[in-house]
Amino acid sequence: MNGPFDPKRTSNGGSPQASSERRVPAAPRSQTSVSRPEEDDARASSKYRAALEALFAKTAEKAATVAEPETARTAKIVSVPSRDDPRREEREKRLGKLMAAEGRMAVTKACEAYLHAKLELPREQEVMLKLLDHDRDDRVLFALETLSTLLDQEAPQRRAVLEARLRRLEADAEDADVRALAESLRKKLARGSNGAHGGR
Repeated sequence: MNGPFDPKRTSNGGSPQASSERRVPAAPRSQTSVSRPEEDDARASSKYRAALEALFAKTAEKAATVAEPETARTAKIVSVPSRDDPRREEREKRLGKLMAAEGRMAVTKACEAYLHAKLELPREQEVMLKLLDHDRDDRVLFALETLSTLLDQEAPQRRAVLEARLRRLEADAEDADVRALAESLRKKLARGSNGAHGGR
């Protein structure tokens, strides 16, 4: 015989209200608990990570064809980040800070923090263009030399910005080597531009 609390009796003969209550699904968790600033930060972080992924992928494709220049004053900050590098996340985070920096002080601080972490910068036009705003002449010289090599192999990606920074360095840099190299690279850009128009 079934007891007074037999599950079968409860399920068949229990009150309709209790049965109905058991069928009511739990209310879904609110999806609006994340604040708008957090959503914006997440979207911005996702977009920048995608941009860095594209930058690293492009760098890896060219790694075998780019020779490393060596000068007495050049800082050794060249290399390509490996996609299976255990420090990849840190590398991307620090590189993101460098690429987001604006102005000489911010660029210098972000670049030196990156290098002091014993990380190596990818040889890409965007990265070298950013280094032209560095406060140290040896970093600027390295960027100019690397850009000169890169522009022998590919078209300038941001010609107007590059030309503006080269003119500033040519006019205002204290270091004579920086001024001379900036002038040389600006003239190379001009020759390349004239050649492109002449070939059409």
